[in-house]
Amino acid sequence: MKKIALTFGLIGSGLILLYFFITFLLLGDVANLTADTLQIAEVLGYLRYLILLLTVIFAMRTYRQQTTLSYSYWSIVKVGIFVSVIVGIVVGLMEMIYIALTPEFFDGYYSATIDTMTRSGASATEIDAFKQTFEDFSWMKNPLLAGLFYLAETALIGCVMSFIVGIFMRAKPQAKLAQA
Repeated sequence: MKKIALTFGLIGSGLILLYFFITFLLLGDVANLTADTLQIAEVLGYLRYLILLLTVIFAMRTYRQQTTLSYSYWSIVKVGIFVSVIVGIVVGLMEMIYIALTPEFFDGYYSATIDTMTRSGASATEIDAFKQTFEDFSWMKNPLLAGLFYLAETALIGCVMSFIVGIFMRAKPQAKLAQA
């Protein structure tokens, strides 16, 4: 079980790192974010969760196929949880390093978002609400705190996915297998 979880955790982490570097190359300098590149970055950001979900599913499926003993719901869910934690650690480290190396990202994000809101006709109240929210999340500028946040977020989402996927992959009762 641990070998499968480690293998798929590293595969998922590698795919996320690859996607991150490709996205970084496509978007260019973060100090010059525009509304268009910001929108592309937000859409591509969800790719991380798709990679995590697929990695968890394939790890759990592989465990189910390779185990010769009977397995329980919990044993198959643990595989997904381990994969989620491994990917979460790598994502947290990746975000921590990225924020440490590019502290200007948040200034670029702020400027691009305000520009987008202004061009789309947002009211002064909406812009002020964004400014307040941005200030409330200013702790994300700290690389360590941002890394811990993304580690926890990724691991939590992966764990929830593992519990859901585990429902569909749990062992079937032996009586029904004999009839099939």
